[in-house]
Amino acid sequence: MAHSFLDLKSIPLTDLQKILTISQTISQNLLNPEIQRNLKSPRVLAFAFFEASTRTKLSFQLASHRLGYQNIILENASSSITKGESPKDTLFNLAAMGIDGIVVRCNDDLDLQTLSAQISVPLINAGWGKRGHPTQALLDVLTLQQKLKHKLAGQKIVFIGDVVHSRVASSHFELLHQLGLQIGVLAPESWRPAKPSNLKIFADRDQALEWCNVAYVLRVQFERHDHQKNNFDSKNYFSQFGLTLEALNQANPSALVMHPGPINHGIEFEEKLLGDPRCLVYQQVRNGVSVREAVLSYVFGEF
Repeated sequence: MAHSFLDLKSIPLTDLQKILTISQTISQNLLNPEIQRNLKSPRVLAFAFFEASTRTKLSFQLASHRLGYQNIILENASSSITKGESPKDTLFNLAAMGIDGIVVRCNDDLDLQTLSAQISVPLINAGWGKRGHPTQALLDVLTLQQKLKHKLAGQKIVFIGDVVHSRVASSHFELLHQLGLQIGVLAPESWRPAKPSNLKIFADRDQALEWCNVAYVLRVQFERHDHQKNNFDSKNYFSQFGLTLEALNQANPSALVMHPGPINHGIEFEEKLLGDPRCLVYQQVRNGVSVREAVLSYVFGEF
């Protein structure tokens, strides 16, 4: 039976671990061809992205294609959104067309939890305002499992930057403690979580880097706080919270580096880090396809 996929806290850890196991198998191209054939079906999946996306949207489309699904892509610029139709009405209309599921990205105004109980097809969260981005958290965990040989318990990960506006961080906070990781936060005071339960708070970049095994840099979410953009001092921010090769080498040469993208170079991240072997950004992107293929299979009960 198909069901929605909106967050990580409502899904049993055993199911999440199974998704990660299937993702790993897919990523190694070891999935049994017979199983792969059985997964294929004429399902029709709609993509409703009310916010911009590159990696998530394309990797979901590629995952859907690999499973043999047909895709319907809602193009906002040519849709009735431009005539004033609400995203909520758009989702109900897509479901009424007889599709099998909707991959949706939206802001916080839509209540996907409530809608999932009202709409007749599964909703798959591809980024929900500040609330969560579950497939990103899963692909990040898969990447760490591959790099650390599944030794996640006891690892220390510090999230650097615009934590309070980050849906990626929100989903990680639902998942990582369950897997035995310790979580730290390095952010301007106004960008820290309001209730930092079970989180280690840092004010100094070098101290945060010395503590962690993984430095997870977050994008500054300018679209979530436009009123601050004109007053934003990018040079000062980068000096305090930007990750540079020099800072990493001095504070913790063994720390791994992650970023969910897109990257604001010179604001939160130094471009030359992308070529460093400790940087896992492109491995994260690669694993996005595998995880989303596994999640779609999970949603439709196909493994």
